[in-house]
Amino acid sequence: MRPSFLLGDGILALVSAAAALRIDSTSPPRRTDMVPFYLEQTEVTGRKKLTYVLAHQSDGTTVRIERDDHSSVRDVFLPDGTAVSVFDALNVRVLWPNTGRQGVEADPLPGCDINHAAQPSDNPAGVDVVLGQVVAVSETTMGNTVITSWRAPGLDCEELYYRSEQQQPDGSRKLVVEMTTSVLLLGDPDPALFAINPKFTELQPSNRLANLVSANGLPLPEDERERLLAQAKEASRKQ
Repeated sequence: MRPSFLLGDGILALVSAAAALRIDSTSPPRRTDMVPFYLEQTEVTGRKKLTYVLAHQSDGTTVRIERDDHSSVRDVFLPDGTAVSVFDALNVRVLWPNTGRQGVEADPLPGCDINHAAQPSDNPAGVDVVLGQVVAVSETTMGNTVITSWRAPGLDCEELYYRSEQQQPDGSRKLVVEMTTSVLLLGDPDPALFAINPKFTELQPSNRLANLVSANGLPLPEDERERLLAQAKEASRKQ
């Protein structure tokens, strides 16, 4: 199964993609300021659907907005390694020192190209084009689950598509989770996406949450996010 928005099925497109991703092993590329961009993404797990906004400034500041039917949280990742979870509807913010974003390495391997996957456990699986961006395709197998990622070197290895599938006894795969990108805009995002109101009540996370974020980064697993949201709602009522 291939996502409908993937292009580059022709030989010429794949040759061009491979050339764009090739890296001289004797001279690793130098990191430069990141290309600013704005993404809108959707993740579907069974009947549950989450929508995300992901935006990145050239100075390295990133914002990830997660929405579902019940809540919205805006996680702002600052260049100094700190992150702030902002609950705008509740006028509450949570500071997380020395953390990162789940699934994203602080210093990803060069270009996440076809010879150097973004994660040590990834197996390079070719190249493609998503929304005009050359991407490296890689697979990771954990037990009977196969996770396939499409990462864009031009966007600092950001995932533009991924899917998680369970291997079936007959050798086929059953789709469990799928994330697609519907909007990709290059250029400086709206500064309001990154704003943190200093008048919002600052909530101190529990030691359990702080340790979890320190070890794994944001966003939190769903059950822990629900705990944090409950704390934010309680703090909002006390304002």
